[in-house]
Amino acid sequence: MTFLYAEFQRIADHYLREDANLPIWATFELLSFGEFGHFVSCLNQNCRTYISKKLGIRYSDDSNAMMPQRLSYATKDLRNAIAHNDVVFDTRFRTGNIDKQVGNAISNAAGVKGLTFETITDYLVLVIYQLKLLYVSKTEMKRIISGFEDIVEKLRSNVPISIFNQIIHTDNNAKLTKLKNFVKS
Repeated sequence: MTFLYAEFQRIADHYLREDANLPIWATFELLSFGEFGHFVSCLNQNCRTYISKKLGIRYSDDSNAMMPQRLSYATKDLRNAIAHNDVVFDTRFRTGNIDKQVGNAISNAAGVKGLTFETITDYLVLVIYQLKLLYVSKTEMKRIISGFEDIVEKLRSNVPISIFNQIIHTDNNAKLTKLKNFVKS
């Protein structure tokens, strides 16, 4: 916490010395992903609705305008695990359940069914869904999916099938096929 305060003070001091307003990015620079999700949850409904529309989230999937914060919360544990170089392949990084509205919205938009977020494949679907909302290129999303498939194949060839099936569930290929079709659309 002392580090964050010192870092914020360093950033804020620059703007104070210049007699300039502190830009919002300076504040976000210091927020954790969870704090960012909380920030989004504190926005009024009109603002959240605007964000949801701007992202292209279907109104039928987000009539209460809570999807932007739910997506942030859903991604938080994965982001933190990656940032701290923790194990991600078996989703042991999860600290809680992901709101069902997230899985339903992704299923409705991408056609990928059975999202439980108990497998890394489901998190790949979550990430690709968000990348598409953010207009990341199809080429980049295809590259990410292809890289994932390569890693899964490498895992399959290096561990006993009984172990592999505990990590990568039998619906993996079906989900990846639907995900590729979603990227193409």
